[in-house]
Amino acid sequence: MSSTSTSITSPRRACVPHPTPDPSVFDLNDIQGDVFPSFPKKCEWFIFFDIQDPVAFKKALCDFIPKITTAARVMNNLKAVNLAQQPTTPAHEYQSQAPFHYGRKERKLVPLKQYQIALTKAGFDVLGVTGKLQDTDFDAGQLADAFNLGDRPGPGSTAAKFVPDWEPVWRENVLHGVILIA
Repeated sequence: MSSTSTSITSPRRACVPHPTPDPSVFDLNDIQGDVFPSFPKKCEWFIFFDIQDPVAFKKALCDFIPKITTAARVMNNLKAVNLAQQPTTPAHEYQSQAPFHYGRKERKLVPLKQYQIALTKAGFDVLGVTGKLQDTDFDAGQLADAFNLGDRPGPGSTAAKFVPDWEPVWRENVLHGVILIA
């Protein structure tokens, strides 16, 4: 498996989950946590990969699956983050403090490690998971849907043929998946 890694610092803030989600709607242990409700994070890394040995990848995937952060775990993580962010001083005491305090001592970070994995159609094909997923955009791949996703036109783009402004490594190689670490 070869990989390329990139890191993005995320400015978004954690949201507090509904205290009692309806378990009849979703099995929160069967949903990756950055899909719903979304990872609380200060930073995240994306490791893009291609699968060169499907048998070895399947074995490694079995070892990785227990590390995947479920939506149920993220709900608990969000509660911990929310608790850590609670004001530490009553409002009447902090209003006279310097404005940079905003009623809190320094914001506390909750140490979390959260993981997610996603495969492309090409990744599923390499693993022998074939067939249509009844999602034409997914089946066609990212390159085919780049225009609809709002990607900028690149060199060689015409009205008849859209060429996204992607770096050559992404345009010329097949991407099989991504691991997200936050």
